[in-house]
Amino acid sequence: MMKASCAKPSPVKHPAPDKTKQKQLPAGVQLVCGKTVSTFRRREFTQEDLPAEPIVLARLELDLSHYCQPLVSLDFYTMIEVRDTCRAGESQTIGSALTFTLFKNCNGNKQILRTYEYVVNIVLVSDGDKYNIRDSFYFLYCDEHACHQDCCVYTVELTNIEVLDPEANEEDENRLQELTIEDPVLKAIIQETAKLHAGGVK
Repeated sequence: MMKASCAKPSPVKHPAPDKTKQKQLPAGVQLVCGKTVSTFRRREFTQEDLPAEPIVLARLELDLSHYCQPLVSLDFYTMIEVRDTCRAGESQTIGSALTFTLFKNCNGNKQILRTYEYVVNIVLVSDGDKYNIRDSFYFLYCDEHACHQDCCVYTVELTNIEVLDPEANEEDENRLQELTIEDPVLKAIIQETAKLHAGGVK
């Protein structure tokens, strides 16, 4: 009669995990908050008084080097306040058009992702009438082609400000009493989509 062997079976050797691959496929999603770069406030100004260069409102830097196929969802928010008073002899309707532009800069290559416009029209009936509006402005943008090789810098810039006066004539000055843009915030949610494309996540 043969005795059963008591020798322990040889351990099964598994290949060492690929650390690089693990870094490329991070689990879950990541929330990253950017920084406020500047605000804007002007009082008693005309079209000629406005800055010619874009104003960077918010900036967000993302390190996407650990992702294989990142999907970046961008969320921008700010507060806009406009004030004006109807003065004797001036037009009764005035307004402002603001252009916000979302940029992406990867490896020194800066490109425009999208532009957004905010327009406010102020209707004042008689001398002394006042107008004061405080409103939020926000947008969402999904960057499905985010660069995964290096850091990407996203910025939201105020690229154009226009004082509107549809009833302007040669004697009008196109003056707006006050415009304020404050508390700009840019946030991002990053998700790895390689498993989604491969059918690993449902």
